[in-house]
Amino acid sequence: MARARVHRNWRQIVSDRLGQSGRNEIQSQQEVIRRVHPFYNSYTVH
Repeated sequence: MARARVHRNWRQIVSDRLGQSGRNEIQSQQEVIRRVHPFYNSYTVH
């Protein structure tokens, strides 16, 4: 039970951070990865 609680809190904190400024950073990183690795999408699909 304790682990699940900690996991929930961690996910909530991460979601809060992503909601503010993390989304832009993640999107930019994904774009860079796509440009550098054209086969990145194929791996994510599987």
